[in-house]
Amino acid sequence: DVGARINPSMFLEFKNSDQGNNFEFLTPEFPFFTFVGLNTKRPHLADKKVRRALAHLTDVDEIIKTVQKGMADRYAIPFPSNSTYIDKTLKPIPFDVEKAKALLAEAGWKDSDGDGILDKVIKSKKTSLIVTVTITDSEVSKNNMSIFKEDAIKAGVSIEQKIVSRSKLFEQLAARNFDAFTLGSSFDLDLYDPYQLWHTSSDNPSGGNRAGFGNAASDAIIEELRKTNDDARREELYKEIQQIIYDEQPWICLYIPQDRMILNKKFKNTKTTLKTPGYSESLFH
Repeated sequence: DVGARINPSMFLEFKNSDQGNNFEFLTPEFPFFTFVGLNTKRPHLADKKVRRALAHLTDVDEIIKTVQKGMADRYAIPFPSNSTYIDKTLKPIPFDVEKAKALLAEAGWKDSDGDGILDKVIKSKKTSLIVTVTITDSEVSKNNMSIFKEDAIKAGVSIEQKIVSRSKLFEQLAARNFDAFTLGSSFDLDLYDPYQLWHTSSDNPSGGNRAGFGNAASDAIIEELRKTNDDARREELYKEIQQIIYDEQPWICLYIPQDRMILNKKFKNTKTTLKTPGYSESLFH
């Protein structure tokens, strides 16, 4: 009668089959960010220019087209897209290899030995710009990272995949033992609290601030957000913290997938919802 969160290829295959005539195929928004998290405390990722360069080397539009079959939307900042306080002046980082090269050069990276990979002396040690992205054995994650790898090397950045089990991934995240990782995160449909993901006190084994983002200034904004009852002030604070996150680039924002839902046409009055699993059986008539 109903299926949701269907694999994109399977969704399209069934839609184009003879059986598909008996079903509706819906693609409502899915409240879920996919992203590449960056460990800002790794020496070669500590400079925000390097992190922004990596964002410029991620062809998100191509990922959406080929991996998600077009059924996803870009986002610029990991805050609920349906919120009134989203700063719409912040735009998704465009794919731009030349811009990435310029940023990396500004940050002091160059190919000193001609091996095609940029390098730099950090703490008296020659360091190559190799970023290991830890992922699970997911076809989506592997395909996303394959596109990232092919483009990053054009600017002298080597992207390596490290495939681990889901439990091992979370062990490494808790220990902050990674360069980068790719995951998804659902977002709150009500008043969003950035504390768990972005406050420095959440940079601990059980906390969600795995990127190591933040300082006293950003913490103060997040703390005031929890206290104020002034709507105008709250909107100011939300936009301030969004701007800081955008500038610091602790995540490479990928996409918000569209849900892929299949409904039997015998139901004439069906409605989707942003809440999991994307529908309510009580609304089917």
